[in-house]
Amino acid sequence: PTPGNEALAPSTALASGLEVFRRQSLGDAHRRQLIRSGFAELGGSFLEMLILLIQDFAEKVPQTVDWLLYLLPDHADPNALNILMTIADGLPQSSLALREASLDIHSRIHDLARQSCEESATPENRSLLATSLNNLANMQSELGRREDALKTAREAVDIRRQLAADRPDVF
Repeated sequence: PTPGNEALAPSTALASGLEVFRRQSLGDAHRRQLIRSGFAELGGSFLEMLILLIQDFAEKVPQTVDWLLYLLPDHADPNALNILMTIADGLPQSSLALREASLDIHSRIHDLARQSCEESATPENRSLLATSLNNLANMQSELGRREDALKTAREAVDIRRQLAADRPDVF
């Protein structure tokens, strides 16, 4: 940018995201690395830009939805739950382009929350499990999977009721 025009220069996150989009000829492994490094360096601002790109171009370039999935950590990653929750928090409340990806992310959060609860059934872990179940039920419902959503929501309610019965002052 020319001096005095800093406000007109694209943000680092936007520039990184546009680079991912511009370089359509990249192989999957290189694109995955570019996306992961952008997220690692820039966090939420990169995620926000990536989601906007996906929403804008998913209809014409369907593989852009996969770009979000490149951010998903392995279950063995000790920060997997935090990374997934950051991604989930960055997703729009409702997005036609991201519905399936959102369900996948919330399913992974649920799996990790259930695993944490099985390892240690603390009230905090049980509350996290109930929250993950509630969010998963919302995603299932949005995709028209009503029976699954009802079953999942009932489990969330059962856990919340038990938490409230055990500790009414907190829950």
